[in-house]
Amino acid sequence: MAFSASPPANVTVMVDPTRTFQAMTGFGGSLTDSSAAVLYSLSPSARDAAMHLLFEPLTRFVLDTGASVGDYPAGYSVSVSLNGTDWSAPVASGAGSGQITTIGLDGRPVRYVRVTLTASSGSWWSVADVRAYVQARPR
Repeated sequence: MAFSASPPANVTVMVDPTRTFQAMTGFGGSLTDSSAAVLYSLSPSARDAAMHLLFEPLTRFVLDTGASVGDYPAGYSVSVSLNGTDWSAPVASGAGSGQITTIGLDGRPVRYVRVTLTASSGSWWSVADVRAYVQARPR
C-alpha cells in the first residue's frame, strides 16, 4: 500500500495465520479516568481480579518528574502492601538523579506501593507520571 495524504480506496488487509514473524510479549497501556470508571462499575471481586491480572507481579515502576527535571527524589524507600494497612519493611531504596527514577521490585504480590522520601534537597519533589511494569506472562 502506498501512503499518501488522502485515504486509499479499496484496501484489503489479508491475515495469513501460517506466517509468523516476531513474538509479542505484551502491549503498553494506561489507566485513564474512563478506564477507572469502567473498573469501578465492576463488582468488588471482579475489580480485584482485573487489577491482579493487570498489575501482578509488579517488577518495577518509574517515577517521572515531567518538565520539573530537577524535582527527583533525593532519597527514597519503598514499602508494599496487599491491603493498604499492613506494610512491608522497605523492599527497595535509593536516590533519583534526574527526570526518570526507575525502582525495581522483587515480583511479590502488591496492591499498594508507598514511596517515602528519606533525604531532602533544595527542590520540591514532583511526580508527573507513574508507570508500573509487570512480568511478562508465559503464553
